[in-house]
This record gives sequence, C-alpha cells and structure tokens, in this order.
Amino acid sequence: MLPERRPTSHTFYLIRRMLVRSIGVSRHDVSPASLLEDLIPPDRRRAVWRQFHKDGLYLPPLALSADMRRLTHATLALKLICAGAWGFNLLALVSLLPLSLLTCLATRPWAIHIRYGPLTVGDAVIYLTTFSDHPGYRWSHEEISTKIRLIIADALDLPLEKVQPETRLADLSF
Repeated sequence: MLPERRPTSHTFYLIRRMLVRSIGVSRHDVSPASLLEDLIPPDRRRAVWRQFHKDGLYLPPLALSADMRRLTHATLALKLICAGAWGFNLLALVSLLPLSLLTCLATRPWAIHIRYGPLTVGDAVIYLTTFSDHPGYRWSHEEISTKIRLIIADALDLPLEKVQPETRLADLSF
C-alpha cells in the first residue's frame, strides 16, 4: 500500500507546473525554498499572478513600490485639497471617486512587488493548501504555524518577516 501523499504535494506540483508553463523556468529550479521574487521576473509578475488566478490559485495581490505608494497618497492629498478649495460641495466630493479610480487604474501596471504574504514557493504552497480539504491528514506544527503567520500577514497587510511565531499580535505595527 502506498503512503498517502501530503496535501501540500498536490499544491506544490500545481504551482511548479504553472511556473514552468508560464515563465519557462526549469522544473528543477522550482523548490519550496525558492523565493518568488527571484523566480518570477518583475516584468512577468503581473501575468504570472493572473495565471495563478485562472488556475484557481489566489495569492495576495501584488503591491506598488514604496515610492509609488507615496505618489498615490500625494495625489489623494492633492485631490482632497482641491475638493476643500471648491468648498467640499457635492460636485467636488463626487469628482473624487472617478479621479481616485483613474489613479488606481493608472498605477496598477507598477504593482509588481510581493509586499506581504508568501515569500517562497513553500510559503505559497502552505498558503494555498486548505486544511478542510484533508480531514484525515495530521498537519505538522510547522505547517500550522506558517499557515497562521501567512493568514495574519495577509489580513493585516504586513510583510511575513514581521509575523514570527513568537510575535504577539499587540506588538504588530499596523
């Protein structure tokens, strides 16, 4: 009788197959320790993330660089100043929504950074493998710890490095 495969094995093979197919890396270059930022070139990252979504693998969204985030915040501040100059009337407030949407659409192509969530292929595997789909499998302490850290990092938009097993939730800076 063959031993039961780990639930994470199936997810790893899905991710590896998708990466080999979409960016042409060798399957031997994709290991659980491979950093996603090193594996996926920045100019291909958005296309790879779209392919992940098409394949039913939902990773946290890519983020803008710190400089681009500051620029979008500055444009929001400028829009608010302009709205204040117009007296915060209904027309000024209503015009903020389309301007904000245009800013978001204009900056999306530059959202290529993995700011929070899975950093390695192994992290992505744990993040994407659901516990409920494998009721008989006994998850290891490390798998559970990683899954909880990933969920917290995703929910709070924090880099994974800030969420360690010894970190208290009260100590996390939001």
